Amino acid sequence: GRCNTTTGMCECKPDCPNGDIGCGDDGCGGTCGQCTTGFQCGGDVCSIVMNDPWVVTITTGTIQDKTLMGDAWDFPGGLPDPIVCLTIHAHAEVCTPSKADTVMPTWNFELPAATAADLLAGIQFRILDEDSIGNPNDVICNPSTQSVQVSDLRSKTWMAGCVSGKFNVTFAPK
Repeated sequence: GRCNTTTGMCECKPDCPNGDIGCGDDGCGGTCGQCTTGFQCGGDVCSIVMNDPWVVTITTGTIQDKTLMGDAWDFPGGLPDPIVCLTIHAHAEVCTPSKADTVMPTWNFELPAATAADLLAGIQFRILDEDSIGNPNDVICNPSTQSVQVSDLRSKTWMAGCVSGKFNVTFAPK
């Protein structure tokens, strides 16, 4: 605490050095904050609970209107029908439904829950253009793995993609 020598009054100034990720004792009989779901107080910082489940939702995306070669995605000149496929750690690949003829798809597709540890191990993704029956799907983004950071789980958002397309994800502790 701090005491004013003139008045003899003492006051306690809370000590919470970690801002919005802080928790624990503030040194004045109070607390520095509560950890949100999926995080726990360790010392004076909210840290991730590795085994807690998180819901992953593929929300929206943007796809280039032409292939890298400058061709239309669909013959004879249509827009892509994008699909996003994710593989989280050792889980099976899960794909969104396709969205017809759009470069601004909205999927809002929820994947099975995965632990924080699985998400932090990185997410493999690919983006495809669904083609008609009998034709192979065009590749918008080749399979690639992108890391997920604790800060992504904290902000509950993540984005991945390649030159030809990208997609957004939200994370929510279950």
